[in-house]
Amino acid sequence: MNAGIEAMNWRKIQHVFPNSRYVFITRDPKKTYDSWCRVEKSVRGICSYDMYLSWWIHINNSFNIGQSCHISYESLVDNVDKEMTKVWNLLNIEKITGLDKWIVKND
Repeated sequence: MNAGIEAMNWRKIQHVFPNSRYVFITRDPKKTYDSWCRVEKSVRGICSYDMYLSWWIHINNSFNIGQSCHISYESLVDNVDKEMTKVWNLLNIEKITGLDKWIVKND
């Protein structure tokens, strides 16, 4: 999610669907910041990394709720079957494997 206040809108979902399950995908904050800067710098001003990191921590701490799991973007790319096991367990559904064939890495 971008660093704007709209990133907290996800919390409204739990009021409409109180028994929801949540899958949060987080990415390394420095990589997220660098990506955000590349996309946004020509559109609007960019805050410093220290300011962004503070907001990133705030957003990610908000993800600590009941029925949820956290998966890492980097781990998802590196070992999708292992990382997605968390999702299959949360949703109590049969494990799907072989997802790595759908991952395209651009180095």
